[in-house]
Amino acid sequence: TLSLDKPVSTYHTTLRLPGFGERKATVRDLLAHRLGLVSNAYDNKLEGGELPETIRGMFSDLKLMCPVAECHGYQNVAFDTITEIFQETTGMDYATLVQQRVFNPLGMSTASVTYEGLVRSSDYAKPYSWRGGKLSPDRITMPYFRVAAAGGVSSSIEDLARYMQAQMGLRPSVFDSQALRISHEPVVETAREARGMGRRFERIHDAEYALGWRVYDYEGHRVVGHRGAVRGYRALIMFDPRLNTGV
Repeated sequence: TLSLDKPVSTYHTTLRLPGFGERKATVRDLLAHRLGLVSNAYDNKLEGGELPETIRGMFSDLKLMCPVAECHGYQNVAFDTITEIFQETTGMDYATLVQQRVFNPLGMSTASVTYEGLVRSSDYAKPYSWRGGKLSPDRITMPYFRVAAAGGVSSSIEDLARYMQAQMGLRPSVFDSQALRISHEPVVETAREARGMGRRFERIHDAEYALGWRVYDYEGHRVVGHRGAVRGYRALIMFDPRLNTGV
């Protein structure tokens, strides 16, 4: 349906990179955060109410921290460009596509990519943040639902476990084994992540980035996962696909 190795400019997206970098950056580079942009560039504009489509056009004014495809820089608004590529290649908006291809077949009945989907449950987790040495109620940061592919999904722990099981290859009718192999295959080294995780967890010796997934060497075990945070919330998923074990 789409090619990971075609330039992003092959598709009609709003992403513009310095020096027309979108003509060089491939879809694989996009999904591995190898666009040369500084990490989390213009998150302040997203939280300030700017539309992701507008921000993606602003990236052309930035200075690259490295040439396209040569280093890793986590960038959620740019990553969300994949939703525009999906729309063009499938004819479905992201929310519909994920519902039909992931949530429904996996039985993820609580999962959603919208604010309304989060709060429709009477038991949804309320946001909390540390203030003055204690946890205090916080507000939901609405703009991140606009970049759902990069962190706007909410679900119960049980449904996230269903997703993790599928990522370990236990639901081949939903996630093809070849697709999993490609998405978990490391693309770029992430030395900063390796140093940070290595300081906290001495058994982690290496860290790389695949397509939307981090890949760690944990005492010789290949561990796949991701973690992240928006205001008031933190989440983590990590698993060993060989042992079919994860958290």
